[in-house]
Amino acid sequence: MNVFLCILFSSQISFAASEEKEAERVRISDDMERFSKRGNWKAVEKKYEELLTLGLDVPFADHLLGAQAIFYLGDVKRTCTVLEMAISAAENSPDLEEQKKSAQAWLTDIYSAFFPVEITIGRSYKDTVALELAELPFMPE
Repeated sequence: MNVFLCILFSSQISFAASEEKEAERVRISDDMERFSKRGNWKAVEKKYEELLTLGLDVPFADHLLGAQAIFYLGDVKRTCTVLEMAISAAENSPDLEEQKKSAQAWLTDIYSAFFPVEITIGRSYKDTVALELAELPFMPE
């Protein structure tokens, strides 16, 4: 009898913890939406990171909003990673088919417009480092 009560009690605690995490996910998602309407992309990105640490399945819309924030903050490589997670989250949802196609199109646009480059500077270099364009390769519009 005691074993049964122990199992019952532990399952109730587990259920309460998952409900609490889901409520936190909804709160964070609402915060992300609110910050995005104000154009506060740094706050959206921070909330998205919080969302990922919850360990729950992140919905497509939250991944997409996170990707948008990360893109506006200038991290193109990470934007692609988050877009791929969004597309993966929408795989088994026929009602998200149009949004998934839109995310795939955005990903394709990014891959066609950007090319990954890694710039490294030797440890022995001690002077100030600045990346500058010496000469424009074409006439500005």
